[in-house]
Amino acid sequence: MERPQQNLTSGPAFMQSTLVAAIERFTSPRDEKQLQELELALGAVAPASCTQAEFSLLLGILERFPDDDGSGVFWSIVHLLEATSGYEPALV
Repeated sequence: MERPQQNLTSGPAFMQSTLVAAIERFTSPRDEKQLQELELALGAVAPASCTQAEFSLLLGILERFPDDDGSGVFWSIVHLLEATSGYEPALV
């Protein structure tokens, strides 16, 4: 029996890499294109699949822009973190 080929443009690993790429490209909480890309990537990630490295990257955005809410997108980061378990060690 042949194994089905894995789709490299979907699934948890692809969504995680999309999130990491969006975070790494994020430089301005006032750039609408970057905010949209980040929002889409956040919405596509299953909270249970987030890793400690991703927690650190997500928290890093909040740390880099403490006085901004990214037009509400930063709240999506908070909600994603709250929906996961295990992000607390990355807070320190």
